[in-house]
Amino acid sequence: MRKKFYILNVCFLCFILSCKIKDGEIKQYDVDGHLIEIKQYQNGKLNGIQTGFYKSGGKKHETYWKEGEINGLIIQYYEDGDTMSISQMQNGKQDGETKGFYENGKLSQKTFWKDGYEEGGAIFYYDNGQIQIEGIYKNAVKTGIWKYYSETGVIIKEETYEKGKLLQTRENKNNE
Repeated sequence: MRKKFYILNVCFLCFILSCKIKDGEIKQYDVDGHLIEIKQYQNGKLNGIQTGFYKSGGKKHETYWKEGEINGLIIQYYEDGDTMSISQMQNGKQDGETKGFYENGKLSQKTFWKDGYEEGGAIFYYDNGQIQIEGIYKNAVKTGIWKYYSETGVIIKEETYEKGKLLQTRENKNNE
């Protein structure tokens, strides 16, 4: 009887300790002992910077939290430390400008978001810096004229959209 009571008490104590409200910095390690993440908690909610790491020790990402929601920047990094992407978040939703980068550091894309949906101008680039595609999103669907370019900057195709529906395609037969 005593043994059952002891086991029950140990299980209850483990349960109580696991329910403790997290506060302060929490570090997570993989099975090999490499630091993989640092999180900041306040009153049991993520609050502050969450930083992830590659096994090599370099930063993988930084995410800014406020009272349990992503609020601010999300910055992702390539393993060599160069920036992969930067996104703006507000109240847990993507909101504002997002930029992506190639490993060579050049811009790969620039898009705009509102309340978690693509909204506004969108430009995608080749790794040589030339514009590849440009267009506009409205309520997360393509609208207006979308232009497609060759790597040398020549327009090779234009598409016209209305509320996400493709209305017309014009191809440049004289492209390079």
